[in-house]
Amino acid sequence: MNLPRVSRLLFLLALPLAVCSSGSASSLQGKVSEVVDGESIAVISQNHPVKVRLVGVAAPEKSQSFASVARQHLADLILNKYVVVRVSSLRDGLLVGQVQLGDMDVCAQMLRDGVGWYNKSDESNLNETERQLYQASQDAARSERRGLWQEESPQAPWEARDVHKAQPVTTNTSAVLPPRQTATVRRGDQARLSTSELLVVTRELVPRAMS
Repeated sequence: MNLPRVSRLLFLLALPLAVCSSGSASSLQGKVSEVVDGESIAVISQNHPVKVRLVGVAAPEKSQSFASVARQHLADLILNKYVVVRVSSLRDGLLVGQVQLGDMDVCAQMLRDGVGWYNKSDESNLNETERQLYQASQDAARSERRGLWQEESPQAPWEARDVHKAQPVTTNTSAVLPPRQTATVRRGDQARLSTSELLVVTRELVPRAMS
């Protein structure tokens, strides 16, 4: 095992201690170093990169219209800024959680700005207030025809994955978002992982760090 892997391993074991100043044992804080797409980011926490997927948000697939718009919009919101991640679970090697920038719930904001669908497969990671907020954010964006809702019948990413495409889809790089609402979407009461549960999550990540 080389030194970088040892360092990564030690970081993962110490991850439950990397909490925000609010005292939440299930929260991490750090600077957003990369926006991978419209629903996943990399956060530098304790001098180590942590991959995070936004809970409740399903961004367009790379082959779909508005994929690049969603990624750029998320970057405009949080790239190179310090955020708090309220961790919910581990999925596909990524921490899944609510991303908070000050009082802004970034996940709900992406839905409100029309650059993602409400991902109901994440409902078990949200409390009832958050489910209602996220659904209402999407509904408002749809009624106002914001972002991807400018299209007559936008195809959800899970539908796109189920369809065998005979021809590639041309990404609509000319799409422009309408101005973002001035009032940001704020978080409600939270129900997140305990310290012991987060420790289990990090232990699941350890084999990945050693591979």
